[in-house]
Amino acid sequence: MGRIKLLAVDLDGTLLTETKEISPATRCWINRTIERGVIVVFATGRGFVNTEPYRRQLGLDIPMALVNGAEIWIRPGELLEPRRFISGDGALRLYRLATENGAWFWGYTEDRLVHLEEWTEEEFSCGWLKLGIRH
Repeated sequence: MGRIKLLAVDLDGTLLTETKEISPATRCWINRTIERGVIVVFATGRGFVNTEPYRRQLGLDIPMALVNGAEIWIRPGELLEPRRFISGDGALRLYRLATENGAWFWGYTEDRLVHLEEWTEEEFSCGWLKLGIRH
C-alpha cells in the first residue's frame, strides 16, 4: 500500500466529542498526521460558519468540503467553484412539505444555519445551499 497523502475527516461523531469539542488527544493526532506530510481536510455536512471555529482551533489553512459537498473551499475566503443555490420557491415547497407532515426542517444559507423554529417569510428570499427534513 502506498503512503497516505490525504485524510478527510467529518466533524460530528468523528473529530468532535459528544460536547462538540476537539479533545487534546485528537488535536495531538491531527498535528502528528500533518507533521508526517498528510493533508488533513474537513468533509462535513456543516456550513462554513459552523466549521470555521474548529479549523481555527487546529490552526489549519486547508481545503474543506462543506454542506455535503455544496461548497468546496480551497482555503478560507477562496471557493473552488461559485455557489449554486436552491431557489426560494424550492425552499418554500420543502418547507410546506415538512410543516404539513409534522417534520423538523432546517437549512443553510451561505452564512448561517436556520432551524424550523427560526423560520420567517424573509427566509424564502435567501439563497439556500442545503435544506433538510427529518420526520
